[in-house]
Amino acid sequence: MKHRPSERPDDATLVAWLDRELPAADAAVVARHVTDDADLAERVDLLRASRAELAWALDENTSTPPPSTPVLWSARRNRALSHRDRWHVGLWLLAAAALSIVVTIGYRRGDDRAEADENDLLSVRLTTPRAGWDLFSGIRFAIEGRAKTATPCRIVSREKDENDEQLAARALAENGGEPIVPMVLDAELTCPGRRVLGRVAGVDGRFASEPTSVAVELVDLRMPHDGIAPLLNVRLDTDGAREDFLWGFTHGVAPANSDSCGFVPEQTGEYRLRLRLRALPTGAGSPPAFVTPLDIAVGFAVRGRVGEWSEPVDGMRARIVAGQGPGAAGRPFGVALQLRNDSDRDRKFNLTGVTMAKIPQPFHFDLVVDGRSCRQRDDLGVIISAGSSFLPQPIGTVRSAIVLTDYWLADGKPLSELRETHQVSIRFHFEPTLWSDSDKSIWMGQIDTPPITIDFGGR
Repeated sequence: MKHRPSERPDDATLVAWLDRELPAADAAVVARHVTDDADLAERVDLLRASRAELAWALDENTSTPPPSTPVLWSARRNRALSHRDRWHVGLWLLAAAALSIVVTIGYRRGDDRAEADENDLLSVRLTTPRAGWDLFSGIRFAIEGRAKTATPCRIVSREKDENDEQLAARALAENGGEPIVPMVLDAELTCPGRRVLGRVAGVDGRFASEPTSVAVELVDLRMPHDGIAPLLNVRLDTDGAREDFLWGFTHGVAPANSDSCGFVPEQTGEYRLRLRLRALPTGAGSPPAFVTPLDIAVGFAVRGRVGEWSEPVDGMRARIVAGQGPGAAGRPFGVALQLRNDSDRDRKFNLTGVTMAKIPQPFHFDLVVDGRSCRQRDDLGVIISAGSSFLPQPIGTVRSAIVLTDYWLADGKPLSELRETHQVSIRFHFEPTLWSDSDKSIWMGQIDTPPITIDFGGR
């Protein structure tokens, strides 16, 4: 270091520290600065965020850039960078991270303490394979755990209307009466602008003396929904949306005014998931259960393209949101129509279903490319619940319909076969077959969302 160790480290020194090139004494000084200085820690996060991209660029690689995952540069490359070069590297990293859609995801100071937790019976850690995900991807996590005694610990999903005592008794019975520590998973999700509490459903995992990994998907979280739950007409896979009209119903996501539903991100931004493992005593003579719950957390970001809200049409506004695009493979990707009720009363309309009115079937909206309305495929197997028709959308809430681009055809071809850059929007138009003039909550008309620009030639 070319300055006194007591001084605040510069960017070049931080880069060297991240590369583990500083002498042990100097590295300890930098570590103390980063621990004590929140602004400096944020700067380190920015430097770390784009290291994989920089490594790829310095190698002059012609392949697809790597995902934003922290990596260590090779010793060969480290030796080639002078102190002056490191200033440029630091500025490059900061600029790349600032321009990236995903910035400082999930590894902020304060989160580290919650990534792992342990007690005398169990040690656990929450991880995710990616720091950033596209909208309408199957966002996944892993609870890595190990029992520290001979008594296994098991996560048990609560059945409908089942209380703690009943759940513990069922877990013990399913284990043949052998000792076990049953646990349930509660969840806290910090979304852009709000924080919600819920529980985890459909996850069952057992931790014994050998390290074990239990998978959790974000849609496994049962969270309260403000308004009508999304109409999910796709499968959420880790690499994006896939065609599947039944998947949402089987994973607890169905359009309804419900207390809770499977969580599907509909906004871009930074998220933070905290899971709490709570043990349930199994009665007298049972093995000890830990009293203080274990808390584990991880951060991640959701990225995508978000259009502007339209002008109101009889109190309703609309916009289009989408994943990052088709990627190099030109595969279909998820898009959503979002409708916001800005009127002075609850509003009713349908997004799908057969009517005698002149509207597209089975969706009551169309994708529009470069100003031209596309045609829906003839073989769309849309599945809707009987109770989802004419649901009242409360004032101030947003309702989403998530679909796949290839449910529409442009000049007879799926949209994923488009190339180059295009303007994409959604036209929502609804007219019921029959209605009562006395019902002032019925909405009908047409809304065109402002378009978003999508490069169909790849990312």
